[in-house]
Amino acid sequence: PRCSVSTDEDLDYAVQSAKTAFTSWRNTPIGKRKKFVLKFADSLVRETPASISMLTLKQSKLLPLANMELAASISWIRGSAKLNIPETAIKVSEERIAIVKYTPFGVVGDFVPCNFPIMLATAAILPCLLTGNAIILKPPETRPSAIYGGLRLAELAMKIFPPGFFQCLSGNDTLGPWRFMSHHGIYKISFTGSVATGNLVMASTSTTSEATWQVRHIV
Repeated sequence: PRCSVSTDEDLDYAVQSAKTAFTSWRNTPIGKRKKFVLKFADSLVRETPASISMLTLKQSKLLPLANMELAASISWIRGSAKLNIPETAIKVSEERIAIVKYTPFGVVGDFVPCNFPIMLATAAILPCLLTGNAIILKPPETRPSAIYGGLRLAELAMKIFPPGFFQCLSGNDTLGPWRFMSHHGIYKISFTGSVATGNLVMASTSTTSEATWQVRHIV
């Protein structure tokens, strides 16, 4: 199926929507967030046959690998729902105790590779949402399976999560990706890809956000 190319205006709108959603999501109790996450896992289970068909037809992925990708995705989502966000009390003096808390970043951007588009997307998306952040997914523009997979995940999420928490933008160099990465409303970037591109990601995000890498050397 055809999909539109996102523009700078689409990116600005997505970031603003995510920032608005974040103000309430960050204060949602962790137990309630986990319920949303588990509902998302259940929806992906129901979507499994269609997703496997898409991976085998559009990506030419072998059926055992496609089955593994969906099973791993669901397992990671449910595993994320078992995580807790700890708070540590440190005794500063006889009169004072300091509490160490982990607070959410805000709006996170996730760049998904083409080889395992659903599995690697869920590996970043669900911990992000569980810890109180909002996320915008950016699949690679040259792989139909990755674009469709990302958009379909967003469609499933829209039926479960409140508006703005999980969005997906399909686009080419008209959108970025450098415009996406350097947007001042995005506070953290998750990237999986080559070392060469990873260096460009770090340079692009150095003044606006933090970056988490998973890079591989490509000869």
